[in-house]
Amino acid sequence: MDQNKEKWSEICFLLSESIKSDISEKDFESQVVRAMEKLGWYEYKGEIQRQTSIQIGRKKYIIPDIVLYDSNKAQLVVEVKRPSEDLTKDETTGQLTSYMRQMKADFGLLIGRQIRMYYDGFRNPQQNPLLLDRISFDKTSNKGVRFVEIFRKNSFTNNGYDLYLEEMIDQFKAKSSLKKLKDIIITNDTKTKILEFLQQEFEDYGSEIVSKALENLNVNLGYEKTVSPNKLEEQKITTTKKMNLEMKNKREQVFEIINAHPNGISFAQIAEQLDLPKKSLRNCIHRLKKPGKIIAVRRGVYKSNNGYSNAKKQKHRITKEPQAKSYGSRERVFEIIKFHPQGISVAELSEKINITKKAVTVCLYRLKKTGRIEAIERGVYRVKL
Repeated sequence: MDQNKEKWSEICFLLSESIKSDISEKDFESQVVRAMEKLGWYEYKGEIQRQTSIQIGRKKYIIPDIVLYDSNKAQLVVEVKRPSEDLTKDETTGQLTSYMRQMKADFGLLIGRQIRMYYDGFRNPQQNPLLLDRISFDKTSNKGVRFVEIFRKNSFTNNGYDLYLEEMIDQFKAKSSLKKLKDIIITNDTKTKILEFLQQEFEDYGSEIVSKALENLNVNLGYEKTVSPNKLEEQKITTTKKMNLEMKNKREQVFEIINAHPNGISFAQIAEQLDLPKKSLRNCIHRLKKPGKIIAVRRGVYKSNNGYSNAKKQKHRITKEPQAKSYGSRERVFEIIKFHPQGISVAELSEKINITKKAVTVCLYRLKKTGRIEAIERGVYRVKL
């Protein structure tokens, strides 16, 4: 297990930490080949072939990025995309799917900002290749360690993926069955059956009364506990706090990812790493942009704002400046105005008392409101006669 962890750390270094965000696809492809060699597949042995033109039919050719071979049989097709590209595009997955089927390879990998694993063997429960998992380049990822465990050459060629594949297919079937059952339950046919059952169950009341009782009746099939209003309010508050905490944690995760890319990272790349709904991610970015923690380099690309911490300190210092809102400050302002019967300006008052013009303005407003001073012209005041 420790060896697998170490191998996964090496792969993370090769495919994420050691490369620039604008790396060319050709250079990134070379890094992917190095990563595959860490798993025991070697190019010099002919086990790794890249950009090989393979004839399909009389005149048609395909050129997959990387194909892994064992005993002259294609075992794994790898489609490589630059880390800056979106892996969710239909044409991207369609290209990998086509190569897998043309090469008769059961497994395929889509490698870019993350790793996406596909299966299309005889156990595939659906028509299209089955997406087994998405793996981010995180050294602490258990999924990553398991990826190494499955695709190491010695393990893979001895069907070491059997248990993992069985688990993922069972999960897929369970989700599909659950969705299918829910869809059946909410059909009009099921609704009719439920109403017929209720009519039979309460037939002693008479069919006419039962029919009237069921008119416009909405039946919730879920079980709900009866709670007191106070308890319900507590639950709402707890839920709100929990949601706020979850959103805060998500924002921190988004900021960490953006902060790790000083040259900027796109919205699509952040979405791939966190697997967040786009609406939630937009909310996180908005919340980070508002106080200035991040800035937009260009449309849809963000980086951390290095001047944010300095701005916070400056704001903190400004809030600590004397506000001169106390009674004593007003009296000091009034005493100075008394000694200037011809009037005195706001700027002169600020200089004499050594407080901000804004603070002086507040004092003048209070004194004018109580009728103690008057303005003889804009910004010049004297004691009211």
